[in-house]
Amino acid sequence: MMGNPQSATNHLNENIDWLRIEVQNRIQRVQQSLKQEFYALHKNAVSHQQEEIAVIKSETEERLDTIKKEVDALQIEVMQPKAWYKEASTIIAALAVVFSLGTAMASYIQVDSQNKRAARGELRGIIQRLIALPKENAETLTTYKNNAVVLNILSSNINLEYVLLSSQAVELVNRIPNDISAPEYVSISQALINQGVMTQVPIFLDAGLKVSKDINSELALLRSYGNYLFLTGDINGGRKKYQSATNIFGKYSVTNQYFIESSNAHTEIAWANSEYTQGKCQQAKKLLKTALERTLKLPQGDWTDNLKGQVTFSQNYMEKNSQSCKS
Repeated sequence: MMGNPQSATNHLNENIDWLRIEVQNRIQRVQQSLKQEFYALHKNAVSHQQEEIAVIKSETEERLDTIKKEVDALQIEVMQPKAWYKEASTIIAALAVVFSLGTAMASYIQVDSQNKRAARGELRGIIQRLIALPKENAETLTTYKNNAVVLNILSSNINLEYVLLSSQAVELVNRIPNDISAPEYVSISQALINQGVMTQVPIFLDAGLKVSKDINSELALLRSYGNYLFLTGDINGGRKKYQSATNIFGKYSVTNQYFIESSNAHTEIAWANSEYTQGKCQQAKKLLKTALERTLKLPQGDWTDNLKGQVTFSQNYMEKNSQSCKS
């Protein structure tokens, strides 16, 4: 016997509705459970991460503390004074510096010494030429006295060479001032005086007097100084220099009368010529008279005759040109 179809359909619909509700409830329960598990897992993960971070932080702090202690120890070690000779690196560096400086200094000294030798050799050659030029000029005047054209050309060339060499000599002296001898200062000063270039003459003469070590050099310097002062108008200063030349012998403990008399005669001839250039003829004649008297005390011979000849030549010249005299 079959049941009512409508009733069966209703019953089926009720079962379907129940199943739908049950499925939804289960889904909700599952979702809730998953949420709880997710929160639990998240909480555990965060906690674990925090623990890991705490461990890492702790380890880092320990490591930093260790590094700090090591740095402090190194600073203390560095700050402690240590003898330099106990440090191998310091010794090696110091030796390297000393070796380098020594090599550089030796090289500098060698080059400087070579330059000085070359300069002195060049200066000697120039001075020898300066000494020879006046003689060549005198010979030229005698040889070509009847040929004015040739005489003027040769004299001009000699004068030009003299000026050029004098300038080169001054340059060399300024380059090696501590290596110039007194005779060299005399020669260069006289060359400048002959040109009328007076600016550096007293500088060179003073330098020569400072380095002079013998009486002949100092005599030559004092005579040149006297001549320079007369030419520049300082008559009293010039006379003092010439007078110093006549009184120099005690300084060098010289007692040889021949040397004293002949040296003073040379000084008085130079002094007389300086007086004459300033028109002081009476004083010049007195000096020449004294010089001639000194030659009479000297042993006779060619050298004495030459000295007498210088005195008489100056006397005769002044007599012939007495119009230049002022007193």
